[in-house]
Amino acid sequence: MRRAFAGVWIAIVLACAIPVIAFAVAPTEPTPPTLAGGRSLAECISAAPKPGCVTSTSTDVNQMITFGVLMSGMAFIGWRIARGVRRRDAAPR
Repeated sequence: MRRAFAGVWIAIVLACAIPVIAFAVAPTEPTPPTLAGGRSLAECISAAPKPGCVTSTSTDVNQMITFGVLMSGMAFIGWRIARGVRRRDAAPR
């Protein structure tokens, strides 16, 4: 019981600490995407990629945190499904 209680507290502390760290590290204003070759963005908007219209952007901390939270949620859902299937299969008929 104590291990579960300690695990819950560790999860709560980490959940509160990650956004604080992200705001401390994140830049105040994001940089706009830069186009290679000096082309304007209006020339490069299309359903099919045009030659010479490669954009380069940097990944920020908020994207990584969002991805981590989404993958954690997917893992939790998968774990619950697997546990339910095992319980169903182990139940006497």
